[in-house]
Amino acid sequence: MMKPKKAGFSIVEVLISMLIISMIGIGITFLLNSYYKTTYSRDLQLKEAINNMNTIEQIKANVNSIEDLYNLTNNNDNIRIIAVGIGEVSLSKKANGDIAITKSGLDESYVFNDKLKINHIEIFRLEVGNVTPNSSLSSIILIRR
Repeated sequence: MMKPKKAGFSIVEVLISMLIISMIGIGITFLLNSYYKTTYSRDLQLKEAINNMNTIEQIKANVNSIEDLYNLTNNNDNIRIIAVGIGEVSLSKKANGDIAITKSGLDESYVFNDKLKINHIEIFRLEVGNVTPNSSLSSIILIRR
């Protein structure tokens, strides 16, 4: 008489199967983690870029004078103001209510020939956003006095 053949898995086969399944699970977990980090970072950059775009559009729509520029940028650390041909400037209000333009950053006047130097500051470059990478925007506005 023949003995019936036993069917089943040995403990080694079970352990190897569990090892393969756990490696696949860990790999999928790392892929999903990377995906979520990338999409979260992208969403933050997109949100910040939209906020910066709104800020620039609000400034472009509402600024007709240096006083308007001062009022819209006064308490916003996210905006850098660069007077074209002069360099980075800061705006402050004098006691009599006039707006003072003070050079506060890097010099930009070396770029221009003496004949082209700026006498009246009318063109400003605004750089909005400096916290979130890949979301900063620049715009140029002209203010006639």
